[in-house]
Amino acid sequence: MLEWFSRNEFFIDITLISTLLVMSFFVVFQAGIFCLGSVGFMAVGAYTSALLTMHTGMPVLLGVICGALAGALTGFVFGLMVLRLEGIYLALATFALAEAIIVLIETVGFTGGVEGLVGYPTEVTTWYVIPALVLMGVVLQLVQRSHNGRAIHALRVDPVIARGLGIRVRAFKLMALAGAGVLAGLAGALNAHEVGVISPDQYNFTILVLALTYAVVGGVTHFSGALIAALVFGLFHELLRGAGTTAENIGYGIVLVLLMLIAPRGLGDPRLARLLRRILPGGRRRAVPASATSTDAELEDAPR
Repeated sequence: MLEWFSRNEFFIDITLISTLLVMSFFVVFQAGIFCLGSVGFMAVGAYTSALLTMHTGMPVLLGVICGALAGALTGFVFGLMVLRLEGIYLALATFALAEAIIVLIETVGFTGGVEGLVGYPTEVTTWYVIPALVLMGVVLQLVQRSHNGRAIHALRVDPVIARGLGIRVRAFKLMALAGAGVLAGLAGALNAHEVGVISPDQYNFTILVLALTYAVVGGVTHFSGALIAALVFGLFHELLRGAGTTAENIGYGIVLVLLMLIAPRGLGDPRLARLLRRILPGGRRRAVPASATSTDAELEDAPR
């Protein structure tokens, strides 16, 4: 076991870091915001941490924290600029702003331009990544079960009714964008100190599509869906690495179709968990009355 872990440690770390990026999409989707700026937040976090540790001698841990905070600030600023928009227009605006960040990084001299940065500390290991992932999971769980979490959920279901109930829609949307910035900025900072080199080309359209796909597959019911989707697809990608791009794309397509059929609301849908409990041995013994298992998804489907 230890031999397998040491042989695959880099792959494990990168997969776990990618889950933070996917979870950043979950946060904004949970608030009903179609934001495509997480890759830009990730770039800000990566460059902030790398530059601070390279030029000021700041410890890596503190640099990673600063990278996460820089991502949060970027998400907040994005919100101030684009939250008057909705739907596809909001998505396009956030995507354009994220691309503008990448162009800015390529242009200014202190970021290394198109060649990127190298030579900063690379101390991040699995024992950095796992605590960060656990901490973010605990925070998301606490928020989701709190009054603020229920308010954010109401924004997704119906922002007009949420406003009528006295929920500060703009404030909660700004909070969601800042939260997404924290997660994406943390992912970028950890990734930078894991691989040892960063360049603007790393934050491209491909990584956006992959993270967005994983987030959609995970669903918006619970953050565990995004977590499971990122881990499963990361393992799937590694297993098909030697089969070629065509086989990998076909495999991705088949798995996506199957998941959409089995769990149309995403892997975080509690109804999927109940289905698995009924199928797996011993699951029926722990079954509870249907009246005690109402979910947010069922409440959304109820007639108004």
